[in-house]
Amino acid sequence: MPFYGELTGKFYDSIQAMRHEEGREAQRRNVRTPEEEAFDSLPNEKVRELIERAATSDQQKVAQAQCSIDIAAFLQAHPEYQDCQENTDAMKFCLEGMGVDTKSRTSNFYQLEEAYNHLKAGGFLKLKTSEVNKQAEQAVANRVEQIKRERERTFDDWSAYNELSLDELRQRADDQLSGNARAEIGSMGAEVAVKPFGGEHPLDDPSRRLTPGSQFNRRGFGETPSRF
Repeated sequence: MPFYGELTGKFYDSIQAMRHEEGREAQRRNVRTPEEEAFDSLPNEKVRELIERAATSDQQKVAQAQCSIDIAAFLQAHPEYQDCQENTDAMKFCLEGMGVDTKSRTSNFYQLEEAYNHLKAGGFLKLKTSEVNKQAEQAVANRVEQIKRERERTFDDWSAYNELSLDELRQRADDQLSGNARAEIGSMGAEVAVKPFGGEHPLDDPSRRLTPGSQFNRRGFGETPSRF
């Protein structure tokens, strides 16, 4: 059965071919559709409303597509979560309490995470026991590794201190007394000058120096007369 195209004035073997050629002819002639004619006759306020509604619809479609991705990311981040109707109802109830419109299906990952943490803390969710136990074991293993690293770091610091020569230890002690403290073992950075207690080094006080041949006390130790 042939199909006749009014714009082209030709017959076609199929309706698909006729529509295709008619569409091309309409574009060539720039023929306006009845819908386009009706749109042009609308007042400006109505046109603005339709445009805003269309933009909102497009944004909602983008948000809905992102919501599907975020839900998949949430389930991957929380393998202990049971994807069941009871948990879904609890999550929706909590999200709506947070002011999220669950009917629009535009919840994001952070909103899902907040609702999950709140419900989990209250014990309102069904969780996979095997996965919860696995996570607890992993947390213990991570803590053990952290303690090992801390002990190894402390041991390395002591090892570095014990490897210092006697001269180096003596020099560090002199620096400490003179107010020129060196950087600690294992630390980085230049030497830090530290003022002596009281502003002057005690060895610079002549009254505290031992002088051979000076007066002797009853114990045989030489000392200078008191200045007080």
